[in-house]
Amino acid sequence: MKTFFYLFLIPLTLLAMNNEEVARQSDAAVSGFESAVAHVKMTLKNAEGSESVREFEMHALEKEDGDRSLIRFLLPADIKETRLLTHEVIGGDDRQWIYL
Repeated sequence: MKTFFYLFLIPLTLLAMNNEEVARQSDAAVSGFESAVAHVKMTLKNAEGSESVREFEMHALEKEDGDRSLIRFLLPADIKETRLLTHEVIGGDDRQWIYL
């Protein structure tokens, strides 16, 4: 019964937060990560319900002058090995390069 009570309270706490609190806590949770690697599967659905799947690998590096990220697409075959390199520029426009 105690476990159920705790599980019940978690969603209530999330509902009590406003959008600024969610953004602030989200930013604090990912700040200071130094580096990260993720394998992502994304399913896109259009208005007619047709789906297409994209898989990619993302590498991120947190730096004092702005974060760096590299996304490498794995699927589908027509975009396989396409890469997107992003250099965040704090206080300015980010720089991006796409490698086809």
